[in-house]
Amino acid sequence: MKPKYDPVDDSEKKLQSYENLEEGLRRSETYANPSDTCDICGKSFANRRFMIDGSLKEQRLMWACMCSCCFLTQGEGIGWGKGQLYTQLDNDEWLMTAGFPLDE
Repeated sequence: MKPKYDPVDDSEKKLQSYENLEEGLRRSETYANPSDTCDICGKSFANRRFMIDGSLKEQRLMWACMCSCCFLTQGEGIGWGKGQLYTQLDNDEWLMTAGFPLDE
């Protein structure tokens, strides 16, 4: 499987450095029942490469599914306990490609 889209804007290009597609495919963790739109701005995820499920800087106990633009301004970060980066695959699944659980 491969990503369905190339990065669609500068915000997605910035997030591409976090993406580890090989590790994501190895772990095979997908987002169940993904949102269709960004919880913050309402932008559709339909043609986006990335979706971030993460905590917000100003309200760390509050999490949101965010587009890359909203994540860069309001997201806490990528990493376990902060946020997970998901890549939309050509089969329309959202694969976790960064922010993996810490290996114990």
